[in-house]
Amino acid sequence: MHKILAITKKEFYEHLKSKRLVIFGVIFGAIIPLTMGLTAYYTKGVSPNDVLAGSHGLATFFYVILGIAMAYDVIVREKKEKSLYTLLSKPISREEVVIGKFLGSLLSICAIIIPVLIIGYLIAIAITHNTPSVADIGAVSSYLGIILLGIACYVGLAMAISSAVRSSTTAILSAIGAWFGLGMIYSIVSLALMPQMLTPQVYADPTLMQAKMEEINSLWYVKLAYAMNPGGCMDGAAYSVLGLKSLMGQGLRYPLSTNSMIISLVIFLAVAIGITLGVFRSKDLT
Repeated sequence: MHKILAITKKEFYEHLKSKRLVIFGVIFGAIIPLTMGLTAYYTKGVSPNDVLAGSHGLATFFYVILGIAMAYDVIVREKKEKSLYTLLSKPISREEVVIGKFLGSLLSICAIIIPVLIIGYLIAIAITHNTPSVADIGAVSSYLGIILLGIACYVGLAMAISSAVRSSTTAILSAIGAWFGLGMIYSIVSLALMPQMLTPQVYADPTLMQAKMEEINSLWYVKLAYAMNPGGCMDGAAYSVLGLKSLMGQGLRYPLSTNSMIISLVIFLAVAIGITLGVFRSKDLT
């Protein structure tokens, strides 16, 4: 365990000194509290949790980008610089290297995300003059947990790609491509079914149209397509714990329940880390 902690500490401090974390941290730290403050000021009768939910659509871009940016080259860069060979020459297993790098990357992101969101939430409380209840605080805590789980999925995805490719450029392009690709699966599957199920009569009746959309979302392969996108599951679960139970606020329920979305994130993370370990163990690096 102490070996993992040592690698985690090394990775954490290296990320804290990196230009990319500083740049994204400054941008995130400026935009999100400002957005939450303006939302709280110009929207009457809202709670701090509503303000947090309102800022999530913008914040989720940073969550994904930070997850990818902090991890896409953690392995491939060290292979190129030969520092990985030095690390593996010590009595450290490859599993400990992967876990340590994963934790160090994730903790460096936490060092930015959590303080900024807390500051934004406190600003929302001050502007709305609405003291959150114990249930509200519990919902925010759940929100933070879901956000960190979603970010962990993208850290794991980026590390899996980093362990398999030979250059940082290929790693970042592949990670961004995987982000967009996974996000499109649900939309493509849903759109492919719409011509069969949404007739002109259905389009003319909003109630019938919503019922048909619910029917599409109830199909097992549509649920699977949604589960494969960590961004969608993170957003859906995050909005749900903050009280928004419908897809994009349109009264359409998510294809998966909140618990199912969280389980999907856990499975995605486990698969990503498993792939990283498998590829990293199989490569001849020394």
